Amino acid sequence: MAKLEAKDKEQDGEDNGLFSVIMPAYNEYENLKTLIPATVNAIRAKKMKFEAVIINDGSKDETGKLIDEMAEKYKEVRPLHHPKNLGKTAAMQTGFKAAKGDIVVLFETDHQYCPEDIPPIVKKLREKNVDIVNGKRTGRADKPHRKVMSKVFNKFQHLLFKTDVTDNNSGLKAFKKDVALKLYTLDPTGFYGMHRVLLTLATLSGYKIAEVPVRHYPRKAGESYINPHIIVLKTLHDIIRLRIMASFLKELLPLKNGYSSK
Repeated sequence: MAKLEAKDKEQDGEDNGLFSVIMPAYNEYENLKTLIPATVNAIRAKKMKFEAVIINDGSKDETGKLIDEMAEKYKEVRPLHHPKNLGKTAAMQTGFKAAKGDIVVLFETDHQYCPEDIPPIVKKLREKNVDIVNGKRTGRADKPHRKVMSKVFNKFQHLLFKTDVTDNNSGLKAFKKDVALKLYTLDPTGFYGMHRVLLTLATLSGYKIAEVPVRHYPRKAGESYINPHIIVLKTLHDIIRLRIMASFLKELLPLKNGYSSK
């Protein structure tokens, strides 16, 4: 396991008022220059107590330097650094473990999501009797092939697992922190990207999920590192692997009540 380098700040301990925005970033310098201030200002405007945990996942551009500078400017920003690129699942896991809030919000750093949608999602999670609130993208601004792929995989997961989630790969979702940590007790070995099946895993484990509409925009800068041909095979592999686990290895699932239904 690569050593995690962290630059932290003193903050109050975990409490019911503080929530953590988890922002994995790989070569997102151009987007983060404006996204970080926008995120901080949008949540400050609602007078909510939060921290922005930004994970530099071994970026080759100036992402690491930028988030350190932003931490000096904004007291809510906490930069974490992976010495090398470990992938989105590992970056999310790092953020969840480091979070000090009782709620963790996954917020992707490609600037396709609106920071102003974060406070309503947190409020919904606190008010409703659910464990996760997923942001369902409205007017999705991706290229046609991305939208078709997403629709197919959402339908495939619904058929295989009987889930009601309609946007499994949304980059804006909120978890109760204990739920996020429990989901990540599952060994990711053998999955190409466990984050892609995280909500299905949550459903199989007995957690309640609500969906709310969120805005979605075209990518402003940088480029996606997703190869559409390879990602199809990798996602299909992960869905099938999870289906096998759900059928034969229920004792390995991070069940809500801590035990198998066997």
